[in-house]
Amino acid sequence: MKITRKHCLIPLTLLTLVAGCASEPTVGDLISRHGKNYEDIGKQWNKGNDMLVRGQELVKKGQQQVIDGNENIEDGEELINKGKRLVEASEKRFADSKSKN
Repeated sequence: MKITRKHCLIPLTLLTLVAGCASEPTVGDLISRHGKNYEDIGKQWNKGNDMLVRGQELVKKGQQQVIDGNENIEDGEELINKGKRLVEASEKRFADSKSKN
C-alpha cells in the first residue's frame, strides 16, 4: 500500500481535534482543582494551628522555667548569705580561740 498525502492528513486531523478538546478543562477537572486547592489550604491551616498550639505550650513551659529559675536564684542567694555568716562566725571563733591560747 502506498502512503499518500491523504493518508497522513486524516490522522493529523484527528489528533488536532482530540488535542483541542483535551486542552479545555472539564467540570470534573475544575472541581478536582478546587478540591486540591481546598485540601492544600486545609493542610496549611492544620500546620499553622499545630505550630500555634506548640508555641503556646513552649511559652507556658518557658514562663514556668522563669518562675522556677527565680525561685532557684532566691534559694541560692539565701544559701550564700547563710554560708557567708557561717564562714564569718567560724573565722571569728577561730580567731578568738587563737587569742585565748
